[in-house]
Amino acid sequence: IDLSGFSLTDDPADITQWQFPNGTSIAVNGYLIIWCDNDTTQPGLHANFKVSSSGESIFFSDANKFLRDQVSFSNQTTDVSYGRYPNGKGDFKMMLATPLAENSNLSSIENQNIEDGFSFVVFPNPASKLFTILLKTNLDAVPITVYGKQIFFKTTSSKLSVDVSHWSKGVYFGVVDNQSFKIIVQ
Repeated sequence: IDLSGFSLTDDPADITQWQFPNGTSIAVNGYLIIWCDNDTTQPGLHANFKVSSSGESIFFSDANKFLRDQVSFSNQTTDVSYGRYPNGKGDFKMMLATPLAENSNLSSIENQNIEDGFSFVVFPNPASKLFTILLKTNLDAVPITVYGKQIFFKTTSSKLSVDVSHWSKGVYFGVVDNQSFKIIVQ
């Protein structure tokens, strides 16, 4: 699709705040990244507005200024994406970023752990290269242990990525802040 004249904005009163440059297109089954960071000096497509990590709305309009889509989001977490799953048509979910690739269910961060009283999320699960433990509360240096023969121990106060590329395939059990989790390595 040719996106010439289409626009993005975080201000509904200025529907054409940032317009796609002429000739910008997305191929069938293709993807395009637009950085909403108000840093137009960098290469790539950078919008002339910056979205707030504390939440707001983004609007997408066609060349005739007809609103085609919009999304409202709440607090965002560093290095966690917010996108549709199933890809492009489902509900919005927090997930591991998959730049220029299809949103994957294996990368989704489900909130069930938080609702069940857990203070962290583990994603993606299953993992093949690495998994991330993201603490959802501000805790002091929480010990994180993965068991088998205590193959991993580390402390963190916010986020930790664990390289599992050298681990044997299988199911591993761990503990974060006295709460257990299971991670599948494939």
